[in-house]
Amino acid sequence: MDSPHTTARQRWIALILLSAIEFMILLDTSIVNIALPAIKAGLHFSEADLQWVQNAYILVFGGFLLLGGRAADLFGRRRFYLVGLALFTASSLLAGLAPTGGILLLARAAQGIGAAIVIPAEQSLLVTIFTDKEEFNRAFGIWGAMGAAGGIFGLLLGGVLTQLVGWPWIFLINVPIGAFALIFSPRVLPESRATGEGRQLDILGAMAVTLGIVALAYAPIAGQEYGWGSPLAYGALVLAGALLLAFVGIEAHTSSPLVPLRIFRNRNANGANIVSFLVGAAHAPMFFLLSLYLQQVLGYDALAAGLAILPVGATSLVFSLLVLPKALDHLGPRGVLIAGMLLLAIGLLLFARVPVPGNYPLDILPASIIVAMGLPCAFVGTNIAAVTAVRNEETGLASGLMNTTQRVGSGIGIAALTAVVVARIGPLNTQTSPAMLASGFQAGFLGAALFALLGAVLTLLIIRSTHQTHADSERDQEGEGSEQDKELAPAGARKFHFHH
Repeated sequence: MDSPHTTARQRWIALILLSAIEFMILLDTSIVNIALPAIKAGLHFSEADLQWVQNAYILVFGGFLLLGGRAADLFGRRRFYLVGLALFTASSLLAGLAPTGGILLLARAAQGIGAAIVIPAEQSLLVTIFTDKEEFNRAFGIWGAMGAAGGIFGLLLGGVLTQLVGWPWIFLINVPIGAFALIFSPRVLPESRATGEGRQLDILGAMAVTLGIVALAYAPIAGQEYGWGSPLAYGALVLAGALLLAFVGIEAHTSSPLVPLRIFRNRNANGANIVSFLVGAAHAPMFFLLSLYLQQVLGYDALAAGLAILPVGATSLVFSLLVLPKALDHLGPRGVLIAGMLLLAIGLLLFARVPVPGNYPLDILPASIIVAMGLPCAFVGTNIAAVTAVRNEETGLASGLMNTTQRVGSGIGIAALTAVVVARIGPLNTQTSPAMLASGFQAGFLGAALFALLGAVLTLLIIRSTHQTHADSERDQEGEGSEQDKELAPAGARKFHFHH
């Protein structure tokens, strides 16, 4: 069934624009890493302050996702997509032209807010635009592929741009893309918003949950830098717990909650959020550890390491375009998610065998190819599970929750598995032998594999197949279910009929 507000041509042009912006935003999560030494020299950052070029973006991005998603639902998804994109584009220009370190950090925080508004609005727009099952599968496959590729290609593009034209261009490259999308998006993206609800935003709840998530995301950063027993790390965890408990209390008593608590009684939504956390905890440490292994054990420079990881991005892109939509048709999103987590676990187990000296074609490439097939399945599977588990008017909220848990999982996964590596080999320094480093990285990859395997098991145990939830919805409509069941019936299940 076609979308009532768009033609086929408009839908696919809209997908191209949304996919390009998804690629650009996730590119910014990794493109900075390789440019940090050049930024340090150019703006005279201290070693201690340099990490905040990345942390300022990550913390604000994760913290504002929930607020951005709910605001888009209430006040217009296209409107907030354009607001977020304008902010991201303008702050990218400011970052590229930043004369001082303080201005750069301010611009990075503004980029994080823009990204947190854009991502949930994007996913809601996709659900609104693509209502036909086959088009939906293809659209989410392409969109998910561009997101996964953005994070991976950032490692390569950051090195190329820094080396050839200078570090400011890792930010300035966003400006023409964002400006183009701002001009053409209003012509092809339909407006949509939640219906039948008030337009009040729960400001007190928004402040509590945003600050709570920022504190939770900061805890592993403080733990890595100062130790998990440090007052900063411990204090951040305590503060996060207090704020999130206060948020639950606020939501239970407000007439217009930011997050209706019934969402947490939705089995598929809960499952998508839990597994999304484990996707982050498995894949983010993998790229972190693989980059270190290639440079510190195999002796690659930054550009060579980026090129070595390139097959993951290229294979993910091809797999997502050619295979993933068909897999969604035959397996359904739940089956694709299980397959993705198992492939990710297998690839990580192969990485856990990396030897010294290592042979790239034999020891790295096969695992990279397997991971490249698993990642888009995991990303797209959790995305579809999240946005089809809730009412249509809550898709932005569902997207915000799912992306928040994934980013918190990434931070905690990196911190936890770095602690595993350090426990195995001791503090990293120039005296550590390649063989000892490799043994530590092997332990870290094994931990990431266990996260991925746990994600596959929990998907199987918690998330129901969409045709099951569709049957539940039909029973509710016939009056067989309770009033609460009617309220919780997944909107996506009524729209998409995936099979197994």
